[in-house]
Amino acid sequence: MKPESQMGERLRSHLSDSNLFGSARRVLVGYSGGADSTCLMVLLQELGFEVVGAHLNHGLRPEGEQERDLCASACEKWGVSCLVADAKVGDIAKDLKL
Repeated sequence: MKPESQMGERLRSHLSDSNLFGSARRVLVGYSGGADSTCLMVLLQELGFEVVGAHLNHGLRPEGEQERDLCASACEKWGVSCLVADAKVGDIAKDLKL
């Protein structure tokens, strides 16, 4: 699929010039559900990449579970595989004295 946006064309050019992904056609995208990661996922799909979303609920905010579920739902709607996980980063930091 040829990208219809100027942003898509710029991304295509950057990926080609930098050889960032080499010959890979499958890309894992850290997906927060925000505008930046959503845009990246859409553009990479436009460029023909198989996109896999990855979302980590850090367990730091009460709305984290809802955001995790929204990310998983969005990926499902777009036909994108999505990996989700939960962590208690605050507890881990305390345990490691970080």
